[in-house]
Amino acid sequence: MQLSINAQKTIQNFSSVMTDSSKVISELIQNSRRAGATRIDINFDMDSNTLQIQDNGTGVSKFENLITLSDSGWSDAARSIENPFGMGFFSTLFAAKQVVIESSGKSLIIDTATALNFEDIGQPTDSASCPNEGTRITLIDFNKDGSDYSIQDKVSDLALFSSVDIYFNGELQENKLALHLLEKEYETIETPYGTLVCKHKFSNKIAIVCQELRVGKHKSFSNYLFLNNSVQLRMPDRDAIINAEMFEKEVDKWLDAYWANKLEELRNDLQDDIAFVEKHFRAIIRYSKTLLNDIDYLPSVAFSSTPVLSCRDMISDSPYEVLKREEVADKIIYSDYDMWNKGILAHHFFHFSNALMLNTQLDPNHWIYESIILDDECNNDDFEVSTESGNLLDYSLQYSEFGVALVYDSDITIKHIPSGKVVNIDNSNSFALWDHCLESDISIRCGEDELTPTLVIGKTAHVESELLLQLSRYQSEFDEDLDAELHTDTRALSQQVNAFIKDDPLQVLSDMIGQLPPVLQTKLAGQTLTAKIENGKLSFA
Repeated sequence: MQLSINAQKTIQNFSSVMTDSSKVISELIQNSRRAGATRIDINFDMDSNTLQIQDNGTGVSKFENLITLSDSGWSDAARSIENPFGMGFFSTLFAAKQVVIESSGKSLIIDTATALNFEDIGQPTDSASCPNEGTRITLIDFNKDGSDYSIQDKVSDLALFSSVDIYFNGELQENKLALHLLEKEYETIETPYGTLVCKHKFSNKIAIVCQELRVGKHKSFSNYLFLNNSVQLRMPDRDAIINAEMFEKEVDKWLDAYWANKLEELRNDLQDDIAFVEKHFRAIIRYSKTLLNDIDYLPSVAFSSTPVLSCRDMISDSPYEVLKREEVADKIIYSDYDMWNKGILAHHFFHFSNALMLNTQLDPNHWIYESIILDDECNNDDFEVSTESGNLLDYSLQYSEFGVALVYDSDITIKHIPSGKVVNIDNSNSFALWDHCLESDISIRCGEDELTPTLVIGKTAHVESELLLQLSRYQSEFDEDLDAELHTDTRALSQQVNAFIKDDPLQVLSDMIGQLPPVLQTKLAGQTLTAKIENGKLSFA
């Protein structure tokens, strides 16, 4: 037995990949470019649905080469450089009802249905209307493939990387991404896979260009890799690289090594490690972390501050603080940790101590890890909260379930047991101790006693809404912030704390009652009222 091919059925199957108008136009542009054209004119008449492509290349010497599938008819030089597949003109037979070829003083009119049925299409005839140079191909009743993407948009996209001037309906199309133009503006790197144009230094994000056409989808903020002929593309339409995933990994690995070597060169050239780290820190982290191991300096972007704890979004800013190795002993530094699974004491400790959070993963042998508080040392039981004196105050809120607070007279301390470091919190601050993350209360040591408060409120602290946001979410199940409820509870808690702290109960009562409406002021003017409290209720007589 021998392998056999149903030629007619095979040709019919090609229609699924050859009816895309972008690919048809692309193949004809490629033909013109390989023919040495320096100008390509593409015209489209919407009324007659006719597409015409004309170039000033070498022209067609053998018309039969155009209609021979998989025989490109190109010179040995063109084959060695671009490996043409012989599909360029053939694709037009699926894209129009009639195709007219004019070149070298001859014209050939092809009825595509006849051609695809393997019937005789006739011979080229002499034509006085042929262009003086190059080739003109006209597609009558052109198949626009129903795309919302207009013919002009498709031509504009195809022209972007072209070294040949392409005109659409007389208007020159922009080719700002052509290699010869990019080389004048950006650094280029010769790789085993082709020429890499570095619009964005130290980036492995690349857009692939083959034979002046983009391969694959557009990528923003990328460098451009113009492939050489060592990279194989999927035929016939060249719209993807063979073994693309493996190729991308190989290119990525090559670029990793290249950028690492580049960083070594830049460091040696600069002869200033601090300036080098400040300028290239993100690239160093990406490609060569070990470079930082013998540099006694880290920039501010390596760290974040610790904001006040909140059940809503917390935004960490850069502390704008650089760190030298000799300063580590005087700082509290910690690595990023999962607070929602560890507990809130670590967060309070880091916030009140103005600790620096290392937001970047360095090499495991970096010197900073000798002094840093790591993730496994951030559990609630790694901390001890204590105060010398304090008083428990019962309170109630309308929208919160919790009802005990500690108002203290002296400073409170939080100690990190593994490191022995202590932060003193003065009485102008307040924070929550009920751990909503772990559904548990946290005890503090007050002299000889163990107390389990919900809130810690300094005697000179103002009750802010941020305090209650540590305690309860004040959010609905649809994550809508319940600001009215939060405001009500904040005001109520502030009044109760003031009542406990202040010595003048009448003034406290006046503050809690607040401003009376004018009509009530008129009725009560001149009267003396006696207040009476029974069963927690206030009445007047």
